[in-house]
Amino acid sequence: MVPFDLLLVLIPIDFLLIIYGVWDHDNRVYGNVLACFLAAVLAFFIAQMSISGGVVDIHPAVFNVTTNTTLNVDTYVYEPVTIPIQDPPLQMFFIFVGVIMSFVTLLFIAEALYMRRMGDDGEEEEA
Repeated sequence: MVPFDLLLVLIPIDFLLIIYGVWDHDNRVYGNVLACFLAAVLAFFIAQMSISGGVVDIHPAVFNVTTNTTLNVDTYVYEPVTIPIQDPPLQMFFIFVGVIMSFVTLLFIAEALYMRRMGDDGEEEEA
């Protein structure tokens, strides 16, 4: 289970990975491919957690109250209560983001392989 606060941290991280992955078109490095791949994996993870109830909101609740009448003191025992959160629109959005980023990752891999191939052919012609 993922606490709701952690979900609020993972969503901006996913969008920062997306921005880094597609930012520089002229100077493509393998870091862009890795960032797009991680963004796709994180988007699918967020989508799966948001539909399965894996995102929870944690609240403290009082379960036991004991009273000491001689000292006039009450003792409370708090235990956390987890409330699952399911959000289908969020899940559909992140599935869409994950599919798009998977496609972009494959395009970047194909581009890197093509540029590597073209760079090898260019060196052979000069020699």
